[in-house]
Amino acid sequence: MGFRVTTRMLIDQSLANLRTQQQQLALLQERLSTGKQINRPSDDPVGTRRAMATRTSITNIDQFLSNVREAQSFSRISEDAVQGVIDNVRRVRELTLQGANGTLAQEQRDGLALQINQLLEAVIDLANTQSGRRFVFAGTRTQTKPFDPTIVGGEVTAVTYQGNSDTFDVAVSEGLTLTVNQTGDSVFQDLQDTFQTLIDIRSDLRISDIDSLSNVRLGELDDIETQLLNSLGVYGANSNRLSLVEERLRDDGLNFRDLLSVTEDADFAETIMEYNAQEVAFQAALQAGMRLIEPSLLDFLR
Repeated sequence: MGFRVTTRMLIDQSLANLRTQQQQLALLQERLSTGKQINRPSDDPVGTRRAMATRTSITNIDQFLSNVREAQSFSRISEDAVQGVIDNVRRVRELTLQGANGTLAQEQRDGLALQINQLLEAVIDLANTQSGRRFVFAGTRTQTKPFDPTIVGGEVTAVTYQGNSDTFDVAVSEGLTLTVNQTGDSVFQDLQDTFQTLIDIRSDLRISDIDSLSNVRLGELDDIETQLLNSLGVYGANSNRLSLVEERLRDDGLNFRDLLSVTEDADFAETIMEYNAQEVAFQAALQAGMRLIEPSLLDFLR
């Protein structure tokens, strides 16, 4: 039994073909307007999964970069504070050498003691340095001022450490964490208590204890500078490590963004060519449909 092809069937087929052509044109227009070849999961299920995984990787990298930059800022501020203390300690050493000169009058030593007192206050301020709202030398008690001075008669007579001896780590990449901080007791009171030494030098100047200044305090200042330089070296090493990690993360971020672009972004030149070809096909289908429909209507009117 033969299959009868009616005019209605031809018309329905022609309209279906036109709808398909229109859908293809609309899809290509959407690609051109959005710049994306994947605008919904159904456009490319495999590509969509790949794009989602790539976006997750980019998000993780961005978070690691944020961690690294925050750690760099924290470390840089801490390093500057330690360097400031070193500069002050070296000035204290100069004043101590002057005070140990036996030809100096007591009035001159009293003047040196006043300068030592000012330097002591400056060192305490530096030891209580903050990064944002966090005290950098307080261990994990970052909301607590690490060094609390005891004031008697308008002068510092003792300094108490209120932080703890705990360090904290920051995740800077998958499976890699770096220690960001150094605690105040290790930086300023490890080999020698920086604050107590300055207090003692001030007292020695006021009582003209030249022997103590020459034979004790200068050695203590050497120990203080050594511990401060050791701390500075740790910050320098951390800074170099963080810079290397940051560079690698930036490269990884660029690579993943390139992969995302290849997966999602439309090739404009290729899409325009496809659009033009599709438009020609649509016009051809439209002309063919018009030729099919026109005689059928004339036959109907006769």
